[in-house]
Amino acid sequence: PGSGGAVSVCSGSDSGNVRVTVSGDSRPSQKLFLLHQVGMLPHASTLDQPIQVVMPFQVDVGRFAKASLEWHFETGIANREVAFRLCDRISRKRRKLIKVILLQDLSGLTFSFAYSQYRLGSVQGKLSKISSFVYPQMLAQVVIVNAPSFINSIMRVASNFLSQKVMDKFRVCTSAEQACAAANLPYDLFPSFLGGGYDWDAAWIPEKLRNSGRQQAQERRISRHSRETEPIFGGGSSDVGS
Repeated sequence: PGSGGAVSVCSGSDSGNVRVTVSGDSRPSQKLFLLHQVGMLPHASTLDQPIQVVMPFQVDVGRFAKASLEWHFETGIANREVAFRLCDRISRKRRKLIKVILLQDLSGLTFSFAYSQYRLGSVQGKLSKISSFVYPQMLAQVVIVNAPSFINSIMRVASNFLSQKVMDKFRVCTSAEQACAAANLPYDLFPSFLGGGYDWDAAWIPEKLRNSGRQQAQERRISRHSRETEPIFGGGSSDVGS
């Protein structure tokens, strides 16, 4: 995707996953299995950073809830491996260290669900520790959008499992403009279903979500055009004299 190189995505034998083939480096191509609600934007940030979009509660919250801890762990490793391959390839090409941006959409996350999934904290803690050794310096930012009202409670719980170094990389954004700035991504390249202007027609994104995002983006463009073309009147009086 963009400067990220050769990454192909196709349906896997497991209907809950997609198969991702990563190539373009010195290692042989390898197929990895990802959660189907995870995707890499087909373009990088203005700093050449690959952007990984995750939205588990928008796509298949039932599967997410019922999956075993082992499944969550293996999926987490696979997601990190794909991001690492992209970062490694771009870093070698640009001759500078490139890190990945994680764009996390929390739409659909309820308090009851978050409370019931407290068990996943141990998995995230384990993944964080492994990543610090296997995938060092890979994560640039975690940009959170559509956060629920209890996001501060979630962050407090997360701090029990994640290092302070990782926690410092979280950015909770309350608008698309904030998210664009945090992700180093122009508005026109930010996904429309997250409040931007880019119509991302990826197969893993539900059609209903793609269509609503496309419509909302069109409405925002019309509204912005109307404001830009609205006549500006001066403050002086139009009377010539008395």
